[in-house]
Amino acid sequence: MKENMNKQYDIAVIGGGPAGYTAALTAARQGAAVVLFEKEHLGGVCTNRGCVPMKTYLATASALEKASRLDVLNIRTSASFENEAAACSITYHVDMAGLKKRKDGVIAQLRSGIEALLRSSGVAIVPAEAKLEKVANRTIVEETVACSGGNSDAFCISAGEDIYSARRVILCCGSRPMALSFSKDSDTADAVEAQEASPVLTDSAHQATCVMPAEDLFALEERPDRLVLIGGGVVGCEMAAAYAAFGTAVTIVECAGEILTGFDKDIQRQCARSLKEQGVDIRLNMTVTAVNAEAVILSDGQILPLSAKSLVAFAAGRRPVWEALGIFREQVMAEDGRSLVVSDYLETTVPGLYVCGDMTGRAHLAHEATAMGEVAAAHAVRSLGAKGGAGNPISETQESRVGKTAQGIGCVQSEVAAQSAGSENSHIFVKENVPVCLYVLPEMAGIGLTEQKARERGGIKIGKFPLTYNARAMAEGGKSGFVKVIADEVDGRILGVHMVGDRATDLIAEAKVMMDQNMTIFAAAAVIHPHPTYAEALYEACRDAAGMCLNLPLRRR
Repeated sequence: MKENMNKQYDIAVIGGGPAGYTAALTAARQGAAVVLFEKEHLGGVCTNRGCVPMKTYLATASALEKASRLDVLNIRTSASFENEAAACSITYHVDMAGLKKRKDGVIAQLRSGIEALLRSSGVAIVPAEAKLEKVANRTIVEETVACSGGNSDAFCISAGEDIYSARRVILCCGSRPMALSFSKDSDTADAVEAQEASPVLTDSAHQATCVMPAEDLFALEERPDRLVLIGGGVVGCEMAAAYAAFGTAVTIVECAGEILTGFDKDIQRQCARSLKEQGVDIRLNMTVTAVNAEAVILSDGQILPLSAKSLVAFAAGRRPVWEALGIFREQVMAEDGRSLVVSDYLETTVPGLYVCGDMTGRAHLAHEATAMGEVAAAHAVRSLGAKGGAGNPISETQESRVGKTAQGIGCVQSEVAAQSAGSENSHIFVKENVPVCLYVLPEMAGIGLTEQKARERGGIKIGKFPLTYNARAMAEGGKSGFVKVIADEVDGRILGVHMVGDRATDLIAEAKVMMDQNMTIFAAAAVIHPHPTYAEALYEACRDAAGMCLNLPLRRR
């Protein structure tokens, strides 16, 4: 390993997912010299193995679902005009190899776009695994001084055969999927005997032979006849919705008493109902005690038979990737040894070292990780004291160029970060009111308190507007759904919003704005919404909570 004094930067970002590339762009556009390390592909899990491939598959599933409702929109095939019975014989199938190719194309386009953004912003990209590292046998202080040319506040990072230095480091290394492992070999006798033993969680590299991480399903070029999904969270439910639409017999095994733990009860019930309508078999209060080539053994003794074309996938958890912390791991971990202590700016207990995204142990949400990356980078730049180019002052020309670049491409996040970087009151990461989306059929989304949590806090008002009364939903022949608004009983402040229906994952953004602005149901009820739109359902739900809804039958309160 060699020390290279030319590899000195203001800020190093380890990990090129949503948090990482956002942090790198934010810092670079404020004039900092930035290097980003990524050992696999830019875009992280979200772009390559999570959000994007899932939504690509669900777009196909949604098209199939809409095709089943063509008659509602009075669309007929040419065969059906000659013989009405012929329409019933028309079937659709999914070309899995073609779908995988399309998914790979979408991913490649997004990756190249991220790379272009980074390079145009002056970010150095190093395609290698990186971590905070000791050099020889020096102490932490000695090593940082040695590899940074005497700059004692710098960090040392190893990547391949090179050593880099940076005055601030932002770790955005993400998470890896958990997997099931069993203590006994997977033959039938041992599997049945293992019912009393609880499966243990391991890294995916040590998974049981017959169980794959759910994300590996995106590599398939043939559709399985049967799919058993262990875990009924967001990933399990979305994967179930997609593969059920493709024609696979899907079973969800969930250890809790309901799917989607933590969601509002109405969302849980509606999702379970929708999946069952698709033919998904949901087993609650159940665990898997063994898996072999012939069967999945459940905790109550039930056996789910498997064929040669069956698959079992684990969709019930991810573990933060800690390796990049290197020598600082013990210093930044909480007492439980499973989480990190970070400030409102995502800075750890080691000054100048930030952690964002899945590494924080919060919900695995790309949009939340993006917000974290922006906040951390803005604070890191401000803490450098308006220095750029590995400690050199940022010139007026550079400041002007960076500002114009950010403004020219319309990068709102960078402009917000720029304002924050120059302020003593740099914006903090707000943990509350982060939207959660579920891209099943139909879509579902929520933000803020669930009804149960809100009731525990005190008196509330609830407004609910069904999409069966929404003109746009009726015109499009969409599935049923609703928007539910939860408000404080005293001042009418909106505490939570939960919705089911087409475009729910887009509409939830308006609820986010409402809650961030501390809007009341009375203020929301006065906002004119265009007609006919799905957004009117949120407006009407607010009016219902306020006792002002004119488009629902009058009822006693």
